[in-house]
Amino acid sequence: MNWGAEAIIGAGTWPEVAILARLATTPTPSTPMPFLVRMSYPNSGEPRCLSDVVRSYNWRRVIVVYEDDNYGSISGVLPLLSDELRAGGSRIDYHIALPPWHTVSDDDAADTVRRKLKHVPPQLSKVFIVLRSSPELAVHLFKEAKLLGMMTKGHVWIVNDDITALLDSTDLSPSFISSYMQGVVGISAFVNTTTSFFRDFSSEFQQRFDQEYGTKGQQPGMHAVRAYDAVHALAHAAAGRAEDRSSVALLEGVLLGNISGLSGSISFTREILKHLSYDLNYEFIPFRGSYDDLVNRVPLQVIDAAVGDITILAKRAVDVSFTEPILSSGLAMMVPLRPNHTPWTLAKPFTADVWFLILATLTYTAGVLWYLERDSNPEFHGTWCVQLGAALWLIFSTIFFAHGRIHNYYTKTVMVVWLLVVFILTSSFTANLSSILVTEKLGAVPPGSRVGYDGDAFVLKYLKDVLGYKERNIEWIRSPEAYSEAFKSNKISAAYLETPYIRVFLSRYKDFTVSGETHRLGGFGFVFPKDSPLATDFSQVILQLAENGALNNLEKKWFSVTLSSSPTPDNKRKKESLSLDSFWALFLLTGCTSTIILLVFSAHSFLPTKARAAAVSFEPLRQSFKKVWTATAKLNEKRESLKSSEQQGSGMNSP
Repeated sequence: MNWGAEAIIGAGTWPEVAILARLATTPTPSTPMPFLVRMSYPNSGEPRCLSDVVRSYNWRRVIVVYEDDNYGSISGVLPLLSDELRAGGSRIDYHIALPPWHTVSDDDAADTVRRKLKHVPPQLSKVFIVLRSSPELAVHLFKEAKLLGMMTKGHVWIVNDDITALLDSTDLSPSFISSYMQGVVGISAFVNTTTSFFRDFSSEFQQRFDQEYGTKGQQPGMHAVRAYDAVHALAHAAAGRAEDRSSVALLEGVLLGNISGLSGSISFTREILKHLSYDLNYEFIPFRGSYDDLVNRVPLQVIDAAVGDITILAKRAVDVSFTEPILSSGLAMMVPLRPNHTPWTLAKPFTADVWFLILATLTYTAGVLWYLERDSNPEFHGTWCVQLGAALWLIFSTIFFAHGRIHNYYTKTVMVVWLLVVFILTSSFTANLSSILVTEKLGAVPPGSRVGYDGDAFVLKYLKDVLGYKERNIEWIRSPEAYSEAFKSNKISAAYLETPYIRVFLSRYKDFTVSGETHRLGGFGFVFPKDSPLATDFSQVILQLAENGALNNLEKKWFSVTLSSSPTPDNKRKKESLSLDSFWALFLLTGCTSTIILLVFSAHSFLPTKARAAAVSFEPLRQSFKKVWTATAKLNEKRESLKSSEQQGSGMNSP
């Protein structure tokens, strides 16, 4: 701490942790270790696993071995194990409570363990469960057990995660394991090693382990996974402190953290409990089953309440009371994004008929312009190649509204109509191309294609009863990672998930998006017994957190991705291109105008010179415009002169 450390992370025993906690902080009677955060699995999972092993072999009586201490680390687990064993028809016959190992000297270690093991009555069970043990105790325990003949046939040793985690570390050597632990059965916390997150970590771990210790192929064990998650949780809290660098802010950041680690979801204290006006003693018990089964356990009084991502449904609210929604939810369709690298994407705004008519009209208009300008425009003089190039350049330049000078009034009439057509065509092209570049990225969902869902019963019912999917076209996807694989293998074309789950999924996978409308649901809420006063109190706190913005801030912190409405993918791609039905009037207008002007000009060209001058003479019109312009200019000059005189007179009379 003197070096500037803001936190200490360690995997020590409770006595070691307590010493550090007292050195680093000032304890009080109510909170002896106010800045200590323990990161572990829920206590109920381990006893249930151990009980399942005992039940699977029909062992009725067991002996429990554990390392005791003065901090109650065993007091919460031992009753849970006893309850789980009784529920399976078994019981604890005997307790072997070994003293805290830091209080035992090296000289007395072997004698202490040997004396405890010898006191076990010989007529009792030979099934031993090691519930708590430090690495040093485990070494002496199995050495003495073998010397006393307690590792022979007829004896069973079941160890918890404390010891199985040592198998992946250097605390227990391979020679010790092969000599003293043959036949030991153990349970271990599950870590999904198939995720890309874990594979990346494992690869970097092996590389660094090889560099520092020269041991190749060393896989990261449970201690490494837990250490990484602890650092990850602390770094996440430190990054979210903003300008507040105090220890209290860091502690609050850790407690409010809700992140995904290598070992699973990491959270500490769910926010509402801190705002209740009274203390609520509680214990979180993990549940592995369907959401309907979890909710049904509340009215059956198996559990007192249920918290988590539980969707509020009408059929569930018949027998239980829900709080106000802690998070809004809906059912949305997720589709993959398709690579938008089609060579002919630029041609899609118009159909082939429209493109052909544009080319034909452009060619025809170019010919009309050449015929009208060939005598009066110097750029159209010369060989036929020069004249053709000038005509084509003039007509193509109009697309960008950068055409040159036009000498003939007939040509100007044609150009006015043609420019109007060009403006409408280019605007339509730009707008439709922008739309295509957006919608083209969404994968199409053909009728009758298979869709995935997460196995929730009400989602399946909604897909069948409301959205009309056949059950044979609905695929149960069992894990988030499986969605990506199902899309890649074309097993499904779309997936329906509740919006909070989609936001989590999209934060990890970038090649997917939400398509179409979101079907509104009741949101996520907590479950209490019918008419429970706790439901009312929790609802009141939830409303307060919503009003002061705390829920919104937590939602932004938990879910980094927001969902925006996306257009529904069109399965009939031809409809995206604008057809001739939208433009036939424009082509008719410019074609008729060019033809009429061409006929008038041709008729005028065949008249004698005098008749031509008499028939079409723009000189009177030009003279009229000139007279109007001259009169207007003189009137403006006179007005400016009068205004200047008035200003000068006003300046002379001022005081």
